[in-house]
Amino acid sequence: MDNPELRAEIVRAAFDLFNRRGYHSATVDDIARRRGMSKRTLYMVFSGKDEIADAVVVAILDDFAARFDAVLAQQLGFRETFRGVFRVAQEVLTSMSPIFLEDLERYLPSVFQRILAFRAEHMRRLANVLAAAQSAGEVRPDVRTGLVIDILLAAVQETGRPEWLHAAGIGFPELIDTVERLFLYGVCCAPSGSEASANV
Repeated sequence: MDNPELRAEIVRAAFDLFNRRGYHSATVDDIARRRGMSKRTLYMVFSGKDEIADAVVVAILDDFAARFDAVLAQQLGFRETFRGVFRVAQEVLTSMSPIFLEDLERYLPSVFQRILAFRAEHMRRLANVLAAAQSAGEVRPDVRTGLVIDILLAAVQETGRPEWLHAAGIGFPELIDTVERLFLYGVCCAPSGSEASANV
């Protein structure tokens, strides 16, 4: 059945359930009931729960990509661009509950890998922004921009894993805020005294 509107409604219902109960505990029956349809109708749109979860993740990542592109299109300064990107990450990626992410990593590793690959792709797109900022004198000339992005990506990929966040006792907002401050004030030319002290 080719019904984009119905498909989107099922994805929204599933996302809410997955966030509340996790992917593993939610059933196709639960999703169908939440949407107010029969399981048979749902199966006319999706082949099963795995496909629904994949569609949920694709929708989240598509939203992130659109907002990421919108930030880059504004052609702001280096700090403003990176702050904008980090804000998008906070708002979009933190919409996924830890239990949902943990279940994806455990039960649907291919879908979880899609998230990691997406992070890598978009982080590497920031290398050009960083290189341009260096040419403009906003970033120290001794900084190897490609290496900085690789290090930032490695840090985000590892610390952004559900088990790491759980062990550290922090959530995505605190993680992203910390990474942002460390990144910006580790590579930027010396900011004013008041700005530096406020953001260290």
